[in-house]
Amino acid sequence: MSTPEPMYGWALDAQGRPIPIAAATRGAQGYRCPICNGAMIARKGDVKQHHFAHESLYHCTPENVAAVIAGKWLVMQLAQRMVLKKSAMVGWALGDRSFEGDILKDVIAIVENHETEHGKADIALIGANGKPKTVINVTSTDATSAFASHGITVINPPIDVFRSGQMDLDGLLKASEVIGGWRLLNIDGELQTEPIKLREILQRMVTYPPFQFWGKLGVEGPYTDVIRFGEHLLWLSPEIWQVTVGGSINRLGPELVVTIQEWPQDNGSVVVLFYVVLRDKERAIAVRRFAHPDEVHARLSAAFRMRQVTVEDVARWLATS
Repeated sequence: MSTPEPMYGWALDAQGRPIPIAAATRGAQGYRCPICNGAMIARKGDVKQHHFAHESLYHCTPENVAAVIAGKWLVMQLAQRMVLKKSAMVGWALGDRSFEGDILKDVIAIVENHETEHGKADIALIGANGKPKTVINVTSTDATSAFASHGITVINPPIDVFRSGQMDLDGLLKASEVIGGWRLLNIDGELQTEPIKLREILQRMVTYPPFQFWGKLGVEGPYTDVIRFGEHLLWLSPEIWQVTVGGSINRLGPELVVTIQEWPQDNGSVVVLFYVVLRDKERAIAVRRFAHPDEVHARLSAAFRMRQVTVEDVARWLATS
């Protein structure tokens, strides 16, 4: 039985530029392999999936070919739009609402294989302060959490589609997973969304006696899951909370879910944060400082399984009992 011919999603064009099969012209058009420099043919018939193929003996895998040049193509595509001052839109959902934002807004440079204090970015979109505003994962998602928790939007393209070359830039971005996309929005300056600032405010809630805070998340203009603390307005949707605070998810009944996180303090105390979801739609937070780790507890009585309980009741109990 003969070995199936490998299907390559990428090649170099006659000018040495990366090109996906979706943008290629059928046949031998001067395409070459970026690894062995061998001639390649664009096969775009009506039966098989469109792909490049080596004209002669091959030792290069489709995965290696894509890894070598797919990222460079993406950098070139984004850089061209940046120079022409065109947008590159991505979309995501928060709860039952959909949002979209331009990943090239306020970007001054696009860098491949960019080393940062939070890890290596396959592609980094750099802002005016010289730091990444957005990173795009082409080969690895290992640093996703580190980037997101430090206020950097993360784009994860669908790797199989990306490697296949069966897309254009807009199609790829549309299909990508977006983490921390809310940072791309034109948000009123009063509304806090940056993880570092949110963590600072949450901790400040329990700096002074009685070392307790709780409240129901509400609506502020177009934004749901918002709460006020002093002069600050915090946007704490489940997605933002997960990136900013995280924690262990505890299903305490058919309609009650509480996410719990602990932040040990330098003085030996512990700040415990609770994100409460009741009946899949009501949300509240509770924050409490315990003087010693041994004092940490979070017990919910059977009363909270009754239908008449409110999400604020649960949050108050967690903060005060």
